[in-house]
Amino acid sequence: NSHLDAKQAPNATFYASSIIFLGPKMSSTLHFTVGNTYNQIPANQAPLDRTGRHRKVHDWTLYVDVVNGDPDLLDRVIFDLGPSFQPRTYTSICPVPIGLPNGRNAWRFCTRQQTYAGITAEITLCGAGGTKTKASHPIRLRRSAPPPRRFAFTDDGEKRPLRYGKMKDGGNFGIELELSSPPGVNPASIADRMPRNAGQVLVTDSYSAGRAGHPDGWKIVPDGSIVCSRDMPDCNRFELVSRILSGGGGLSEVAAVSRALTLIQPKLQVNRSMGFHVHVDVSEYALGHLVKICQNFIKYEEVMDSFMPPSRRDGSQESRYFRSNRDTIPGATNRERHDCLGGGRENAGLVHILNPEGGG
Repeated sequence: NSHLDAKQAPNATFYASSIIFLGPKMSSTLHFTVGNTYNQIPANQAPLDRTGRHRKVHDWTLYVDVVNGDPDLLDRVIFDLGPSFQPRTYTSICPVPIGLPNGRNAWRFCTRQQTYAGITAEITLCGAGGTKTKASHPIRLRRSAPPPRRFAFTDDGEKRPLRYGKMKDGGNFGIELELSSPPGVNPASIADRMPRNAGQVLVTDSYSAGRAGHPDGWKIVPDGSIVCSRDMPDCNRFELVSRILSGGGGLSEVAAVSRALTLIQPKLQVNRSMGFHVHVDVSEYALGHLVKICQNFIKYEEVMDSFMPPSRRDGSQESRYFRSNRDTIPGATNRERHDCLGGGRENAGLVHILNPEGGG
């Protein structure tokens, strides 16, 4: 018996594609559609391709929409766009929720591209249990769409935990943990309990000295931005700051430090005035890349804020340090704000636009 079932879905507005089934018999099923959106870019605004000879006037998004069932059955979706693309494949591991024209909701895996001609994409759906299904989709370079079909994907493998995203080898980062401890557990005693791979832990009473580099290990610095909990008014307030970490080895070091912190007795405490900060090294990024990061951040700021509790967002009553970056940028629309960010001619200018008052 075939485990791929094609059904008409007359109210949808995307394109169907041919499907090839590769896996064994299944027990968990979802339904999906494959298609693309389309917009034509005016020729005088379209960017040139790498050869400088063709205008990329076709703007499209190729997608796989999970319209029924658990999207976590899919571990990833791989879009193979052919040898003319560099890179030729794009992998989507995190679907986004969307509203469909028929009023229903779906989870979308997708890639957005601009081309000067049509292509046929090869798509591989990889199940969390190991099953794979392939789809072939010719990009439609028009807005009108034939009635789409709906397909079933079934996976009988044991469902695995969601994968961590792979961290770039050599990608540098650092973390800061705002914490408090009971009066009898001072920062020096906490430093003594850190694991060996945290290096020589520096304890300082000076915030400015603590902000200086300490490549040999982590450091504990005072933090006046946090407050003690009501049940521990005489606490020690501090920030545990990592050295510069890198890749998977850095994550392992963070894990070891985290385990050591949980073993300290009496226990360390956190409250709504305290947070966990991650700093990512972007020194290898060109200005154009940084502009795009900032543009996307302010466009989706409200979505990213929704990941956090109200105490860690703009308008927080617990801390005056939370401010919207988007609201500081001149402009009433995303387009106007994007144009403002695009006007930055150097890194310092971009920082000033995004954070005109300076500070952390």
